[in-house]
Amino acid sequence: DTWNEYRKVKENPELARKMHIGLREFDRITNGIQNAELLLIGGEPGSGKSALAHNAAVNAWLGDNKVPATPEEVTSDCIISDSGKNVLYFTLEMPYKAQRRRIDACIAGVPLYGIRDGTLTPAEEERFKASLKFQKVYNKQFHVVDIPRGCTVTYVESKYVEKCYEFKPDL
Repeated sequence: DTWNEYRKVKENPELARKMHIGLREFDRITNGIQNAELLLIGGEPGSGKSALAHNAAVNAWLGDNKVPATPEEVTSDCIISDSGKNVLYFTLEMPYKAQRRRIDACIAGVPLYGIRDGTLTPAEEERFKASLKFQKVYNKQFHVVDIPRGCTVTYVESKYVEKCYEFKPDL
C-alpha cells in the first residue's frame, strides 16, 4: 500500500500539495499545511508573529490569484485559479476595523496609514478600489473575528462553531 501511494504521488505531485501560505521556504519544506495539522507560531513580543500569521492568511486566501491594478480590470477573468482558501482569522491584538484595514492594505499593496488617514495617492486609490472590487467578486471568503483579551479557549471555539454555520473555513 505504501509503495502504491508513493507511485500515485510520483505520477501526480499535486496529490501531496496542501495549503501553501505564500512563504516560499516554508511551503517548499512542508509542501503546505497538511489537513488536520496544527501550526503554532511562537516568539518574543514584537518579533513578527502577528505579521507572519497575517501574511500567511492573506496569501492562503488569494492563492495563485493577483489583484488587478485598476477597478476596470476586475472581471470574472481576473480570477485565474481556485487555489485560494476560505480563511477565518481571529485577532486578539487589535479591533476588527483596524485589522480589516491592515488586511485591505496588504491585499491592495498600499500603505496602511494611507487608508487610515485618507492620504493615498491617486494611483494607490485606484489599487485600493480595485482590491475592494476584487474582494467583492472573489469566491473565497476572509472573515475576521475580534476576540477580547482574557477569553477562554471555549469562547474561541464557540466563535469558530458559530462562524462555521455561515461558511466552511479552510484555514
